[in-house]
Amino acid sequence: MKRLFLCLLALTVVGSLHAEDRRWSFFMSGGFSQYQYEAPGDLGNVFAFSSINSGSSSTPELQQFQQAVLLESITPSTIESKETHGRLGFEYLFGDGMYFGLNFGLSYASGEDRCASNCGELSQLALLNVVNAGGSGASLLTTQLLLFPSIFGFTDTSSKYSTTMLDLGLNGHFNPRGTFDPYAGVDIGGGICQFPGAEGITCTVAKVAPKLGFRYNFSESFFAYMQGEYQFQTYQISGGSSSTSETYENPVALVGLGVRW
Repeated sequence: MKRLFLCLLALTVVGSLHAEDRRWSFFMSGGFSQYQYEAPGDLGNVFAFSSINSGSSSTPELQQFQQAVLLESITPSTIESKETHGRLGFEYLFGDGMYFGLNFGLSYASGEDRCASNCGELSQLALLNVVNAGGSGASLLTTQLLLFPSIFGFTDTSSKYSTTMLDLGLNGHFNPRGTFDPYAGVDIGGGICQFPGAEGITCTVAKVAPKLGFRYNFSESFFAYMQGEYQFQTYQISGGSSSTSETYENPVALVGLGVRW
């Protein structure tokens, strides 16, 4: 009789624990990312200054300048990108042990690209050499500069952008009922990208992002989490009669809070 009572008590406790399983959660987070990529040179700069080396106005300083423009035009530039991220979404844990979760939600990122190396430094030094030398070479180059100021960084070399995506992900939780719950998974997403000040451009973006993280459950209802992911993002940009597709790799770090029910 005593053993039967203990068995019934154990079943009651286990049943109550499963009845109190909190499978749904809402989360929100913020984060940051920083990465670099290479951008091809602009051969248009070479054609813009193709006339400098011809005629009686050519000088050694102008020849050195054109060589500098040529070198930087065929050498890729290194672009540094910095982004801030915001996320919110839901997750549902399924299975008897709640070891698997399906998440969906909204992600937003705003970033800025800025040239980090091979940004016209060599051409600007050669330009100063021409100006210091004076004469007809300086006058000829001044005319070219009025026509093509962007080559020398006289215009802003940074560009801002933002992305808004719907996300869907699958997670594997190692200790969903414990205080410390590591997890791994992958997110996919798609949405739109925008470039402030750019007109006549249509941009869409898609991503695949493997992720690792952990939750710290303060109680049955509240938790905090940290997550690292490695995004593969593909941008499809079209404007007028032309279109281009570019893919970037982007590590992201996130910190967030959530509630379970």
